[in-house]
Amino acid sequence: MARRTFTHRATAIAAVAAAAVVAAAAAASRPVAAAGDHLLYVNCGSDLIKSYDNHTWAADAGFEGGFKWVRTGISHTTLNPVFHTSRYNPGSLTYTLRVPASSSYRLELVWAETFFTAANNRFMDVFVRVDGVQVETIVEALDVYGVAADRPYKLVYPPLDASTYGMPVESTVQVFLQQSPVSGVVPIEARGDPFLSGIGVYEDAEPTPTPTPTPSPGPTPDPDTGVFPPPNPEAINAALESTKAVGAADVPVRANAAASRDKVTQTVARVEESMVAANTAFGVAASTEEVRAAYNAALAAVNAMRSAAVAFDTTYSSSFTPLTTAYDNAISFISGLSPDVCSFITGVVKPFGYADEDQLATNLSAVREAAAAAEAAAATLSEQEAEVMRTAALATAAIDNFIEVVKSDTQPSPVPRVLL
Repeated sequence: MARRTFTHRATAIAAVAAAAVVAAAAAASRPVAAAGDHLLYVNCGSDLIKSYDNHTWAADAGFEGGFKWVRTGISHTTLNPVFHTSRYNPGSLTYTLRVPASSSYRLELVWAETFFTAANNRFMDVFVRVDGVQVETIVEALDVYGVAADRPYKLVYPPLDASTYGMPVESTVQVFLQQSPVSGVVPIEARGDPFLSGIGVYEDAEPTPTPTPTPSPGPTPDPDTGVFPPPNPEAINAALESTKAVGAADVPVRANAAASRDKVTQTVARVEESMVAANTAFGVAASTEEVRAAYNAALAAVNAMRSAAVAFDTTYSSSFTPLTTAYDNAISFISGLSPDVCSFITGVVKPFGYADEDQLATNLSAVREAAAAAEAAAATLSEQEAEVMRTAALATAAIDNFIEVVKSDTQPSPVPRVLL
């Protein structure tokens, strides 16, 4: 049965812990989002890109005010680095994410309580607003420590189940977190500020129905005898030669794309390594206005490079990876054919059928289409490589300038020797 599109609904306070169990069970039985689906994840309170739960979490963005909380003495070494930071704000906290494309999305919110060491110290009400027009309650009086102790806790909205899709979003998802008012559940002593460790959205839309393919007309019988002609095994050699010809013509295109990818990957890795050293320096340097300005300039330059690298990766993945896949599939299919005329070589008798002949033509068409797309994208990929190199050079210069500012600062705070 098809799942229905979700219209926002509230989660009652008494169901918070139960909802986590239900979500986990539903996740095991429902379709998993494809790798190409639109998604965006943000690591609150952090300037670094991190990995958690099979996702890449970008540096903190989309917040309105608030303060960073960095926990350096976490006793649980298994707590993912995503939860070493968070953003909090007295009274209330707001995040706004712009979705990659108009579609249906689910919202993920993650926390780990690294400040309080007992329940009943911090309660939050969490709300969501879609496209700036409708506010719905996600959860009320959430006590993260109360439901998860000092371990990670995740809420998914709309809640996962096998019969619904995500919430329709045209452009933005806005999350509000506020300190819960004192009530029969929230004690007057609970004065902890609302906080968030990570926020993300991922596409979960009803799939577009696959059109029914038009059946092949098939072979035509001889008008005099009514006998169908046998499939032509020579089609195997013809398809092999045609596929190889397309592949050979695109060898330079694929080689140049692969070289560009390697160059971009190595360049970005070098800059990221330098930024790690800059983050270390910023953590121990005196917090002067000049130091902060230089660090922010370096961070902005690195984020510009990251955006350029994402654009490059998107073009490469969408235009060049399919060519390699189509070519490999075509050659693999040809290699697996063994008509009677080849059985003395292969030792396998597998009559060559009409379906095989049709598949040869389909595979060759896929290779040609992928080759055309790769050739058309070659100029774009080259421009994007140049942009990555340009922004990487600016980021390197900004990081070097920050390090010089730290070294020249007269304050007594130490700077790691490796940076001097």
